[in-house]
Amino acid sequence: MNDQTVVEALTLFGMGFITGLSGAAIPGPLFAFVISDTLKKGFLSGPLTALGHVIVELPVIVAFMLGIGALLMGFQHFIYAVGGVVFIIMSLHIMRETLHYSPSNLKLFSSDRYADAKPSQQLSHRKIHQNISQKMQKYGKLNSVIGGLIFTAFNPSFIPWWMTAGFPILLMGLSSSLSHTGVIIVVMGHFTSDISWYSLVSLLIAMGRKHLIGRWYRTLMFIVSSFLAALGIFFLLSLIPFFSAHTPLTHNA
Repeated sequence: MNDQTVVEALTLFGMGFITGLSGAAIPGPLFAFVISDTLKKGFLSGPLTALGHVIVELPVIVAFMLGIGALLMGFQHFIYAVGGVVFIIMSLHIMRETLHYSPSNLKLFSSDRYADAKPSQQLSHRKIHQNISQKMQKYGKLNSVIGGLIFTAFNPSFIPWWMTAGFPILLMGLSSSLSHTGVIIVVMGHFTSDISWYSLVSLLIAMGRKHLIGRWYRTLMFIVSSFLAALGIFFLLSLIPFFSAHTPLTHNA
């Protein structure tokens, strides 16, 4: 393996890691579940929940490698255009949220994290959370994995994220000189970010260092949003040769 291949592999791994982190680090149902579960069972809740999350994502990635990826290559430039725009929008959204961030805004460690929702929505969220918790109690330690499965599979943003952000990154790996190995490297980066992030969150909570999450959170989100903006611009700039080649030349009479 020459130096150029190593650099390409590290770049693909980094792309997978940061884009994965952009989804994992944003507070949502899975993030809230990790925190709640860690308070009950300790550090292992984070990596076990991440394992459940990975299990749900595996079929999508396997399908991509078995044929969907080759099919999508025919729409590569369109997907890059959509992905570039989505990454820039995600970056601006994360940056805006970070600028207005304060630890109390996350409501991660209190029972009133749905306080801003409408009363009917609060009741619905609490009922769903209670029902899932009650049904999963009998599974012991495995309920962390099951929680990762449930809160990933039934997350409304799961499919849209893969269609607009996940597939462009996988296509970047597939179109590289490493081909399918490039896809595997991107996936490894993605899974590493999921497992690392949720493990870190669980570790800090188990150690009683919840405040450190808030202290690091703004810096982390600035880094992630900056990378997403750069990645979005990169995708859009990569389209220039394509459009230049397909732009009809005008000839002077």
